[in-house]
Amino acid sequence: MNLPKPIALEEILMNLKKTLPNLAVLSVLTVLVLTGKTYAANTLTDPRDGQAYRTVKIGNDTWMAQNLNFETADSWCYGNNASNCEKYGRLYDWAAAMSACPAGWRLPNCEDWNNLVQIAGGNDAAGRKLKSQTGWNWNNRSIEANGTDEFGFSAMPGGGRQPNGRFGYAGFFGGFWSATETAKRGVSGNIAWDRNMGGDGDYVNEFGAPKNSGVSVRCIQGIKETPLTTCFSSDNLAASEIAENLLTDPGFEKAGKSWKFRGAAISNVARSGKAGVTIRNEKAKWSAAEQIIAVPEGAALVTLGGWIKTENVVLGGQSWENARISIEFLDKNEKLVGGHQILAGEAIGTTDWTYYSREYRIPAVTPTKTIKVQIALANATGTAHFDDITLTVRNSKGEFLKHDILPGIMDKGEWYTLSTRNSSTGSHYVDWSSLLDAPAGKHGFLTVKDGEFVFENGKKIRFWGTNITAENCFASDAVIDSTVKRLARMGVNMIRMHHLDAAWSRPNIFGNNRAGGTRAFSETSMRQLDYFIYRAKQKGIYIFLDLLVHRDFTKADGIENPPPDLGAKQVGFFSEKIIELQKEYNENLLNHVN
Repeated sequence: MNLPKPIALEEILMNLKKTLPNLAVLSVLTVLVLTGKTYAANTLTDPRDGQAYRTVKIGNDTWMAQNLNFETADSWCYGNNASNCEKYGRLYDWAAAMSACPAGWRLPNCEDWNNLVQIAGGNDAAGRKLKSQTGWNWNNRSIEANGTDEFGFSAMPGGGRQPNGRFGYAGFFGGFWSATETAKRGVSGNIAWDRNMGGDGDYVNEFGAPKNSGVSVRCIQGIKETPLTTCFSSDNLAASEIAENLLTDPGFEKAGKSWKFRGAAISNVARSGKAGVTIRNEKAKWSAAEQIIAVPEGAALVTLGGWIKTENVVLGGQSWENARISIEFLDKNEKLVGGHQILAGEAIGTTDWTYYSREYRIPAVTPTKTIKVQIALANATGTAHFDDITLTVRNSKGEFLKHDILPGIMDKGEWYTLSTRNSSTGSHYVDWSSLLDAPAGKHGFLTVKDGEFVFENGKKIRFWGTNITAENCFASDAVIDSTVKRLARMGVNMIRMHHLDAAWSRPNIFGNNRAGGTRAFSETSMRQLDYFIYRAKQKGIYIFLDLLVHRDFTKADGIENPPPDLGAKQVGFFSEKIIELQKEYNENLLNHVN
């Protein structure tokens, strides 16, 4: 067999450089002619700095298979750490991204991204196929965060940089600019589309991000001028069109009507008008105000925005534990749809009133019925102020949609507000406590017989209960007295004590002494837990103790390599050491004498 003469690598590169001296060169690692065709490995060398990038052809387009790492003004290494540029490439603001690609390559526009995502299975599935096989995680929880990299695109979680200079989400989130602006919306002219993937799901989401934020860049081959095509027709809406804010009392001038408060309060610190919401945390806890709205028929896109002002806010244990504006999409059972979304706004330290805004595509994999908007000081300390929160919804044609009515018990209609000002007394508008068979436990051990709960003396019982979570399990005596009294009057006869062991709870059952490990209980925490159980028993309320929830196993416990998920929900079934630690915890807790 007579083979054609191989083509010399040096000859190809020399001819390319002579012909196209200013263009990035596709290097040939090995070249062999077997059937009249030349095969070349996909490698791009950037002539500006000599860096090499893998490339991949997907459909009709050739993409960089690595994040761009060319240094320009207004680009950064994540956390200002050079090693992160080697790992994730650089983060660029939108203006820098528009001119950062080497000659012969360009920033992809919305149409390019849409084509890629559709080839990879659509917005709800493409993330799994486009993400790299390693490097992704989701809060150390038991979820398969990495992708299959089916197309060789190898998307990496490079995180992002907020306009205020704060970095976050590396390892969990990967954002990639598009060349397409979203004009005439909110803060007009300051928003551009990007594509996001996360460690918590298979999705590829579209977001409208502030142009002065920083995310990653993937270049696409092509020297034609990039048209600023729109993702949605709403990008061309007339400026006179006014969107309806679907939130009730967005400026908090009506005492926070329709908002649910948990550690947040109406105050006179306002960006406009006379009222706003203020949250002060002296210790790290999740304090928030939130509102749920029905999703209008035909909804496709959501814009969430608002103003935040902070005073000495100290970041919690995770990068997203700060002063924040967030959104969740929920199905008919109020279960999360489409994973956890990137925050619409976040701040730490001391900042003046700052406007934040982000756009979201409503997940389509499961029908979204409601949207939860939350403003929070999340497991962080300090003071945060919020005002003028806006939520607008559009259909796929870009037309703004109007408020819909929440069906069933969520339809408040002419409901009135029930005052609970005298909650310290445990008061309630009805009193069903007489229906409870106090004290709890007087009928002996509980069994199941013929599908019913039956005590050992033959008496049947049904339970109606609620959760007491984290630090609330260790509340003060006065709070416990009020809580138990109120629950009894509501007819509650079962309490689930949840997240006793959570590392993020302040306090937890161990007293939050990480250096000392998690094998010994805090005397202070146990005293309050004992008192809670004692008072509940007096009222006829039974207790269900969760045993393993969010325990953070440490080196002090004899665990050299901490499990990847809090609570060891996976490893805990296989690690003999963690199994023994669980047994020890259970025995110590259940044998503890109140």
